[in-house]
Amino acid sequence: MTAPVVVLNNSRISGLADSAARQVEAVGFPMSRTGSYLSIYNVPVSTVFYDDAHRDAAQALMDTIPKIKEILPRSQAQIVASDPLILVVTRYWPAD
Repeated sequence: MTAPVVVLNNSRISGLADSAARQVEAVGFPMSRTGSYLSIYNVPVSTVFYDDAHRDAAQALMDTIPKIKEILPRSQAQIVASDPLILVVTRYWPAD
């Protein structure tokens, strides 16, 4: 099961979201967009936030890419976005 993914960079490493997006696409998940993560919610490890209908897709993405350390419901982080999956990458995500 897959779903469109937004990749957001939660670090000061330039190009990290684009690098992660290429890795996500390489394992068969479609990309929606990339950008910077701006929120008051602290994300200490690379995490996929999902809407309620896409928990299985979030789990599949984490199972496929071991760099992803956690999946959480989007509502828990108070993220207001309509995207099914939001991958927030941190400075611990190795660039390609």
